[in-house]
Amino acid sequence: MADFNARVLGADLVRERITSLGERCKVGVRHGLNLVSADLLERSANLAPILTGELIRSGRVIARRPSKDVYKSTVAYGTDYAVYMHYGHYNLGPISRTKPPTEDGPVGRMFLARPFWRHRNRYELLIISQAVKGSGTVRVPGISRGDGGGLIGDLE
Repeated sequence: MADFNARVLGADLVRERITSLGERCKVGVRHGLNLVSADLLERSANLAPILTGELIRSGRVIARRPSKDVYKSTVAYGTDYAVYMHYGHYNLGPISRTKPPTEDGPVGRMFLARPFWRHRNRYELLIISQAVKGSGTVRVPGISRGDGGGLIGDLE
């Protein structure tokens, strides 16, 4: 019986490149989440009822990293009555009635949920394209370019 020994040359380099690829991908995902959150905040603000402007001004994107591999981004409105205005049944005031409808619908209730559900597939593609773009490994025509011809250009 013969003994067989093999040594893989460059294994450390391969391991480093894979680790680097994962880190760059994470940066892309984080950037994609930031783009999606900013777009959702803008779209929801356009649909939010307005009287004093306090509700719209209270809108925020809260980005956090609870663990090494988890990124979270939340779009939130911080007034005491934000939940009521989002879910409640009420008559729009005169200023809100003058706000024109957007592609996401008229001003009023569900102002945060409606644009999220309407654009959820686009948001998912944006995050994926940013992960791929961040990795530097693959070009996704029509999605990963930022020249206005793809998804990223449409959101910026």
